Amino acid sequence: MSLFKLCCNFAALTLLFGFVAAAHGRLSQRADSADQPALPRICKIKTAPSADCYSVKAKQVEPKGSASEGSDKAIELKALVKQQRNSLNNVVSLLTTYYSEGKVDLSRLLQAHRDLLRANLQLYDDPKDRVEAIKECMKTVKVLVSAIEEKVKLNFARGVDELEAKVVLREFEIELLRAEIQANRGK
Repeated sequence: MSLFKLCCNFAALTLLFGFVAAAHGRLSQRADSADQPALPRICKIKTAPSADCYSVKAKQVEPKGSASEGSDKAIELKALVKQQRNSLNNVVSLLTTYYSEGKVDLSRLLQAHRDLLRANLQLYDDPKDRVEAIKECMKTVKVLVSAIEEKVKLNFARGVDELEAKVVLREFEIELLRAEIQANRGK
């Protein structure tokens, strides 16, 4: 392969990962800013907006019983899960950027996507909300998989990277089917 072709392929790959990062950023603009915890000024990181793939509003869970202590604990738990999700959104956004720059391994980015999915499944109690959340996030993972496929075609990544990304996509599809089954049972 000539040096010119190699440079063109590299430029095309860089452009493709820019689109992945842009798609990731567009999804994040739907995030509720009210859910974002306020950080001290010194801790704020200047990056693209966090990638909140799950724009479905979480419903407040009414705890059973009349004890206010149980209610307070449920509210505190929901707030902690939201904070975890928001932190994971930032992690996924940063790792996507770092992966496109070649600074982190793909497996770390894919694990962050898995962790974000788990946090959102904990956050949403209604199966219909879970279905919508998983569908939204699958869009980002699909873009990532197609970008990795292109990277493999250009010999900038290994075939195992493509397989790993597809495994994560299948995990999301399995969770989607489970949530759809639960949503259909609730009808």
